[in-house]
Amino acid sequence: MNESPTQQAIEESLFAFKNKAYGAYVLRQRRGRHLMGGIVGSLLVLGLLYSYPLLWLWLRQQAEMSDLKEVEVNVTPYAELAAPPPVAEPEKPKEPEVAPPKVRTVKFLRPVVKADEEVRDEEEIPTVEDLSKANPARMTQEGSGDLYVDYAPKVTPPEPPPPPEPPKPAPPKREEPIYDFVSKRPEYPGGEEALMAYLAENIKYPRLALENNIQGIVVVRFVVDTEGRISNVEILKDIGGGCGAEAVRVVKAMPNWTPGEHNGVKVSVRFVLPVRFQLIK
Repeated sequence: MNESPTQQAIEESLFAFKNKAYGAYVLRQRRGRHLMGGIVGSLLVLGLLYSYPLLWLWLRQQAEMSDLKEVEVNVTPYAELAAPPPVAEPEKPKEPEVAPPKVRTVKFLRPVVKADEEVRDEEEIPTVEDLSKANPARMTQEGSGDLYVDYAPKVTPPEPPPPPEPPKPAPPKREEPIYDFVSKRPEYPGGEEALMAYLAENIKYPRLALENNIQGIVVVRFVVDTEGRISNVEILKDIGGGCGAEAVRVVKAMPNWTPGEHNGVKVSVRFVLPVRFQLIK
């Protein structure tokens, strides 16, 4: 910074009869360089303070990128999965067949007139008492004395039809992965300039932040799905005074974005957006 000729002449007249090798004269001569150094240092410090949040986010993304590992996973479609083997039903034990009980019978002989020498001793005509305890038949057999019981065999009733099989549950919906780094990032309709214009038109400075002169950058992270919709909005950095809540409100009210792509396929992507709150005097 050069001094004007008038100021230089004044200083020369003041120090005309004094030692100019050191002291106030030397300090006055170096005042311009000191002022320039102070201004440059102040600008560097202010620039570092404003760029620190962005630098911190960049370093964090680089650290997350270094931790990612590519893993190849083979997923078999649900339609190609083999059906489970049929379950063999246990055989039911068969009920033993019970033969109907036999009825006591006695051999019945017709009364025939024969000579005494033709009559056999073993052929005896059943008496009335024998017929009261047994049924007449062609042969004599032992059995039950109940002549009037129903000896029909027991018939097993048919088994009821099996209950209908319950409907098979629908296969669970596979959750789509969320990517941090993709080949094509999602984009606000109209690009970055349209996004900045939307934020400037819709952000309302919180009253508490105005009263306390709060300024700074709020960092918001959200997910843009395969349809371009906004979800999972969260605050990574807040400056207080209601600025974080206002940034979340404005982000949730955004229109659908152009979804991101990875290897030509639309995917869900996390997006980090810094929102600046600054008072204009």
